[in-house]
Amino acid sequence: LGTLYEDRSDYERAIAAYKRALEINDRAFKVGFALARLYLRKGGMEAEALALYRDVVKRSPDEEVVLDAAQRATDLAEYLGTLGELERDLAPLVFLYAQKTVYRKVLVRTIERQVPRLVARTRAPGGDAEASAELARIGEHGLKPLLEALTDGDDNERRTAVATLGYLGNKSAAPALVRFVMDSGKPRPEVPADSYVVLDAAPDMALRVEALVAAGRLGDERTVADLSILLTDKESAIKEAAAWALGMTRSSKAIAPLTKALTSDPRPQVRMYACVSLGALGDKKALPAVLAAARDAQRGADVQAACGFALGLLGDTSAPTLEVLGALLA
Repeated sequence: LGTLYEDRSDYERAIAAYKRALEINDRAFKVGFALARLYLRKGGMEAEALALYRDVVKRSPDEEVVLDAAQRATDLAEYLGTLGELERDLAPLVFLYAQKTVYRKVLVRTIERQVPRLVARTRAPGGDAEASAELARIGEHGLKPLLEALTDGDDNERRTAVATLGYLGNKSAAPALVRFVMDSGKPRPEVPADSYVVLDAAPDMALRVEALVAAGRLGDERTVADLSILLTDKESAIKEAAAWALGMTRSSKAIAPLTKALTSDPRPQVRMYACVSLGALGDKKALPAVLAAARDAQRGADVQAACGFALGLLGDTSAPTLEVLGALLA
């Protein structure tokens, strides 16, 4: 009956019919979708449609229906500017139904839509304290599902976790991000051609590098040991990202591995990142290694220039430093 009225554009009677159907059977989720669609067609009832989608997400036993309703709810909440409310409404489901990973997928997707907007607000002139506080809140309450997505999720979940964790300010995510890179770089077991075993796809290089960048943004000293190991990886991109992340830890423990990379790595790009990161540490103990590299023309002009920049980061104004900087500028 509701469909008949809707086809005639008699929205009021169609709404009444759909509501009556839901009163008779509140698990008629297709009717819920139809009523939400009608609310949107009528206009001015987006909040009512969102409430219906949220109800379907919470109560439907069908994962595909949950994902469909969640996608629609997220789109509407983004339009209405209520993504934070939706995320807070969904978060308890992840812990209440831990065995149903569909709720983690839904929450991770919602966080994925939230974080870029919040980050953009914090970068606006003058910053945005409310947005910063919201990121910190997500970093606290959303950490567990995001880390689970990083280790056990599908490819899309892993990408979302990597893309968001670095901006949430929770340093506890940094060791997990670095460990993700280390584990994903290990040799994968060989599977016989006649085996039915199917291995998940290994994370691509870009995702592994992005994970190191995310860990670097968090600047956690606990990552120094693992980052130092990655600084000897066979892949240049991993070594460069590890060198950068080590500089972001601001830890004096990073001086030794960065100095070793600066003096012995065969790739100029790695040596450049190592030198800049030595400067980023802000520790004058790194000064001798940086000065030596800046003086050595055999290391290459690019490496010397990077070390000149590092000297500026260290803020040293001694005669030897000024002499080296003058020579680089000549």
